[in-house]
Amino acid sequence: MNLEEVILEESVTKWVLLSFFLLLGSTCSAATGDWALYTSVAKINDILAGERCIWAATDGGVVRFCPEENSSTIYTRLDGLTGNRVLCIASDSRGNLWFGTDGDGLTRFTPGRGFTRLKHFIGYRVNSLCFQNDSTLYVATDVGISLFLTEKDEIKETYHQFGIFPRDTEVFCVKVVGTDLWAGTATGAACAPIFQPSGVRSNLQDPNSWSSILFGKEVYSIIQADSVVYIGTQKGAYSYENNRLTFLRLALPFHDLLIHQEMLTAATRSYGVFQAPLSHPSAWTRKPSLPKETISLAVSSDSALWAGVQGGHLMRVKSGEVDSFLVNSPAANTFMDLTFDHQGILWAASSYRDQTGCRGAYCFDGDRWTNYFAVPSPSGNWTAENNVVCVAVDSRRRVWLGTWGAGIHMLSEQGEWKLIDQNNSILKGIAADPDYLVINDICEDKDGNIWMSDFLQGVAVFSDFPPTKQMLYTPSEDGLPSGEEGQFKGSVIAIDEAGLKWIGTLDAGFCLFDDGGTPFQRGDDTVIPFSTSSYPEKMSSNHITDISFDRKDVLWVATDSGVNAIRGQYDPITKSYTCESWDTYLREITVNRILVDLQNNKWFGTENGLYRLSGGNASWTHYTQETCGLVDNQVKSLAFDTLTGDIWIGTLLGLNRLKIPGPPVQQAPIAYPNLFISGIGEDEVTFAELSPNSTVRIFTLLGELIRTLTADELGKATWDGTNSSDNLVASGIYFYCLQDKNGNQMLGKLAVLRKE
Repeated sequence: MNLEEVILEESVTKWVLLSFFLLLGSTCSAATGDWALYTSVAKINDILAGERCIWAATDGGVVRFCPEENSSTIYTRLDGLTGNRVLCIASDSRGNLWFGTDGDGLTRFTPGRGFTRLKHFIGYRVNSLCFQNDSTLYVATDVGISLFLTEKDEIKETYHQFGIFPRDTEVFCVKVVGTDLWAGTATGAACAPIFQPSGVRSNLQDPNSWSSILFGKEVYSIIQADSVVYIGTQKGAYSYENNRLTFLRLALPFHDLLIHQEMLTAATRSYGVFQAPLSHPSAWTRKPSLPKETISLAVSSDSALWAGVQGGHLMRVKSGEVDSFLVNSPAANTFMDLTFDHQGILWAASSYRDQTGCRGAYCFDGDRWTNYFAVPSPSGNWTAENNVVCVAVDSRRRVWLGTWGAGIHMLSEQGEWKLIDQNNSILKGIAADPDYLVINDICEDKDGNIWMSDFLQGVAVFSDFPPTKQMLYTPSEDGLPSGEEGQFKGSVIAIDEAGLKWIGTLDAGFCLFDDGGTPFQRGDDTVIPFSTSSYPEKMSSNHITDISFDRKDVLWVATDSGVNAIRGQYDPITKSYTCESWDTYLREITVNRILVDLQNNKWFGTENGLYRLSGGNASWTHYTQETCGLVDNQVKSLAFDTLTGDIWIGTLLGLNRLKIPGPPVQQAPIAYPNLFISGIGEDEVTFAELSPNSTVRIFTLLGELIRTLTADELGKATWDGTNSSDNLVASGIYFYCLQDKNGNQMLGKLAVLRKE
């Protein structure tokens, strides 16, 4: 069996499996909810000018932009694409568009009919597409060039070696030039005649049929103007005419080449757009009207020059006028932490440590995205200031962004950004570099104090900012858990309804931390460790990824080897913890996030997809990329929208919204007044007509439990507008969950207006 047969067999097998799972996924979707997908189209890989629209291939799907209406549409896997990372576009004379993806095969778009998934090239990177005619498509991949017959929907043959170049060399571009086929590869350029003089098709599977033209350089683009072939490489452009290769000066990476108004035009991705007249192709000048980060170029039917620019910009140059259009989307496809603010706006952190993302933070109001960069970095270069790893919103409506290396960015109530670091607080950078300050989790306690995980140092707490009171707890002084190196590698902080802090680490398990009600003084603190040493038969791993609490006061601890469900009691008098039960679920699966919704369903974001455990722990539902609309099986973050009941799912490849069928959150008539004015001696909120001894739990819009009430024997409970610390809550919308002794629940909402 030759390699093209292997490609065909592997692709068909994977396509059959994908089709089966997509069919299964439609059933799953109908049964378990409706999916929406939000991706970043900031990274543009290729553009194509159609009759009325500009099409862009991006890392988040395909963009269709109509300049006359200044409107754009983003198409993703949920709309019919085989995959979201689209690398190239080509069109045939019938108006069909063809899209090549990174590992997900080909997709064809037919006007009036939509997208069609094709079963070929699954598992291969499709870098370039070129039509010889409507029935013959050349497909450049990471292992060669395949001849694809579009009408028969089959791969006829694949070319793996081009002259003396190594076999299975990656091909970045393919071009039909006259009667020759050109290949731009990772090691140079080669060409071969498609037909012999007799009219018989050449045997292009024979390496000797190919002539190697250019050696030792990555070739990204090949075009023809009259009898000259122009070759764009990683170190400049070349012309090829009459078997003569000429370097055209300017040793820059020429990623895209085209001819515009008798000018050879090149996009360099990082250095701008350059042009040279065809009569003197070495006389390059930079086109200042287009940005340095231009990725791809196209010419529309009205002779306008279009540029696809890093950051999701499409720019048009026509008659000396320059227009810029921004396709609104998040800055990246990485969603490492999620939370809602008090206005229902979703905030997201882009990064995981110093390895992924590094695109600041973004927020979504349900219609548009806003991207925040501490340091503008359109090229995507790494900066600690933009390496946002966690996000939190406090009761004063401030947004806190923790970074891996640059401290905290805090958005105040007045809309001003403030930097919090080692220079204006008790926070400390790592020992190896005191100016490198890592804050990888932030949360607020019931008294409004802000707690932070200061990586490799300890846990810090502020009364406010600027802090009037602050404290840094450490392993050496306070007994926080540390690993073999004696370092505190904190990963997560969670605070329960009683005000106890639960602190997780990457290598030493977690601990219960009781500050004795005095967070800003030492001497009355208690630390109780939980690890494979203290609980060898129960603890699944010392690598803690998340900690949460369900509506029945069960502690859930996520690790890189399952999730632990712990029920117990802490005695503040004896400073001891009694474990009543300990169960482990999802063994040997890395669990990244835990979310508990208002109905006590537990949601687990894992490296193997999304899991849902019902409120009574009776049934499981497993969501994967193969069985539903989940964009990626590596689920990194979760958030619950209390206004809609939707689950938001962050991954490395985009953001999903899952709308679960079920009764909507309804306003119960048994809570009055529905608009409660607190702080001026007004009445309390009364919950009436309840079952005796029913439980009333009150939540913020963020899903945080602030107060638990119990109905009396007459079925009545009252709330004075305070949290469990007897502090008045902020103005806003609050949810309540009524539950009787049989577990029956009713959800409602009310408004609080706080008068100072």
